[in-house]
Amino acid sequence: LTTAYHYPGPAAVRYPRGKGIGSHISDQPTATIEIGKSQLLKKGDNLLVINVGPLITESTAVAEHFGATLLDLRFVKPLYQEMLLKLAQSHKAIITIEDGAIMGGAGSAINELLATNGIFMPIKHFGIKDYYPEHGEREEILADYGLTAEKMISEIDHFLNLVPSAS
Repeated sequence: LTTAYHYPGPAAVRYPRGKGIGSHISDQPTATIEIGKSQLLKKGDNLLVINVGPLITESTAVAEHFGATLLDLRFVKPLYQEMLLKLAQSHKAIITIEDGAIMGGAGSAINELLATNGIFMPIKHFGIKDYYPEHGEREEILADYGLTAEKMISEIDHFLNLVPSAS
């Protein structure tokens, strides 16, 4: 929030429905985040998991299960192109996890970035499919759309079996 407040142009701040996981509330002023910079949370092998938004707990569980690199994208626009391209070149497959639409979402932007730079690799996207989502409690909605750690791990196992060069 501090970053958006101090940014000289328009800024959008997304927050999840219900209780959000993220920064702790404090009386102390928080530091600003450099606009467009992602945060590398964990280094791993072969598989790159990219989190977008409040599914960081689920993304962390997925990355730990596979011994994967975990990147918290933080910003969809602008993308941290330099880091994404570097990480893509050092991994065999990418998993994107977001609580927004897959079509036209962050995963699609990453696909476009990689293709524009001649990088073609297996990519699996998790997010909301292209239809209106149902309403309900956050945990129910995540389960319905396969956005729990357990469901994603199962789908990624299947994905990696289909693409042996990615594991």
